[in-house]
Amino acid sequence: MNQACFLILLLFVALTSCAVPRTVNNNVFQSSSPKMVVTIAHEFTYFKNSKQIEYHKSLQGNRNLRNEIDTYYFFKIDDKNMLTKSVVVGIKESEGIYTSVLFPSHKDLDHGMVEFPDENYEFSTHMGYPRMPEQITTSLKEKGYALPKCVLVKQYKKIDLENRKQIKFVDYWEDVALSGYSCHTWKNLTLLDNRQKDYLKDFNKRALEAFTVRKISGDKK
Repeated sequence: MNQACFLILLLFVALTSCAVPRTVNNNVFQSSSPKMVVTIAHEFTYFKNSKQIEYHKSLQGNRNLRNEIDTYYFFKIDDKNMLTKSVVVGIKESEGIYTSVLFPSHKDLDHGMVEFPDENYEFSTHMGYPRMPEQITTSLKEKGYALPKCVLVKQYKKIDLENRKQIKFVDYWEDVALSGYSCHTWKNLTLLDNRQKDYLKDFNKRALEAFTVRKISGDKK
């Protein structure tokens, strides 16, 4: 083997070893860095993966930090081609160190900690909009699928404690229209009527039934 071919081989091996293997197989998302396994209920169908780059200011405000977001989308679609529910799984990685503030703006209908089998995640529930990267929305529209006007969304987040530069997240959302109420009636917890409060309890149960999350099998907390 000549020297040029040997150098190319070394470069290929180096690049391959640096790649972070993340896969979806039979509705199971698995990541080796950070360690995360999410099993999504079979009422959802895996759609597509999206990779994005965004920037935010450091805590000191003196530089822009690069964030890489690797996201995997699972949808439930009704017989009218409407997206009614979704589970979104992903990893967000920053050049900086993440602090313990995961939901800085508390416009929540519900907020707290949930204990999964291997570690705890912080969660927030609120009314929002199904914002997705343009490549995802374009693909959905090309297939004839329609997005809901607004959604009830429950977000789960966990800072990976091995390096504090990665956030693991799982989002669960449902079309607000399924509740029988309009979007604006879900904006403020204090204005919910009793039927909405009961619906919110059931929504929280459905969120936890939509997936399970663990670290990679065999690893302990």
